[in-house]
Amino acid sequence: MLPFSSACENCVAVIGLADFVGRNITESLLPFGIFVAEISSVTDFYKEFKNINPDAVIISADKEFPVSGFKSFMLQNSDEYIPVIALIESGLLTDIDFISQCGFDVCVPVPLDTDSFCRWVLGALNIKNRMNEIKQYECNELANNNIRKVREVYRDVILAVTQDKLRLILEPDELPARQEHLKVSEMSITEVEDLVVSKQMLEDCLIKSGWGKSRVFDVVVSVSEAISNVLKHAGRGTMIIYNLQDYYQVWVCDNGKGIEFSDIPKSALQKGHSSKNSLGMGFYIMMELADKLYLYTHTGGTVIVMDIFPEKQPTQPVICEAGFTSM
Repeated sequence: MLPFSSACENCVAVIGLADFVGRNITESLLPFGIFVAEISSVTDFYKEFKNINPDAVIISADKEFPVSGFKSFMLQNSDEYIPVIALIESGLLTDIDFISQCGFDVCVPVPLDTDSFCRWVLGALNIKNRMNEIKQYECNELANNNIRKVREVYRDVILAVTQDKLRLILEPDELPARQEHLKVSEMSITEVEDLVVSKQMLEDCLIKSGWGKSRVFDVVVSVSEAISNVLKHAGRGTMIIYNLQDYYQVWVCDNGKGIEFSDIPKSALQKGHSSKNSLGMGFYIMMELADKLYLYTHTGGTVIVMDIFPEKQPTQPVICEAGFTSM
């Protein structure tokens, strides 16, 4: 196994340049945190590949160089992008067939002085870093797209199963528009005593609107469950009440860690289900007593919006795009 200094951040394998490397190349690259692995032949490189794990490869290429075999080996054995720079005699740079066959990242004419060699090495590492950034970005985009698709399936299935009663919100702009001119009251939720105050505030609003006692009780229980979740899981939040003439809309928001999306179906549909970072059994109660719920949750918090009518609304069947009616 070739030696590797723990102080070095990068390793560059230089193949077939024993004389050139010997002219202080290693010492020149050390200040940049680069270790140079001097390898006499491609065959030796194959043997040492897993040991040295290079960040870039620089080779001395000529017409005898096994281009196809080398490229195949790099593709099959590397888990990440490794730039390959070929040092080629000036005469070969005009050989279009040879250059196209190589397919290296960069073909550099030799001879090179030490400073030029160092610049090409640093350039190779910049290529690697940039390509890895692009690869990481693409991986993140793919992961985000997959998460989005899974959440869309959750949303559509729950919408159908709850017969248009529970809407999972994927983006904040999908939430209902806030009718600020119709706001009745707003209060912060920071301690247990606020639960009592919020219940009384909501109850007063509904009674003044002439709602029946039974319906007022259902609504207060439903909203108090949402507020209890805020105190339990986030510690603080806000309740806002809107009077939209035909019905009331109550917003309960917090800045907690959000809810595990995979836990929402059980919380919404399975009576008695509860987990440490879920909506708990209270959400099932909200589902039973409210007329429509909107749920938006992410790592920065959770928003629950409840539409509540004076008389409990009958559940309407959802007609899917394919024309089937949900159960």
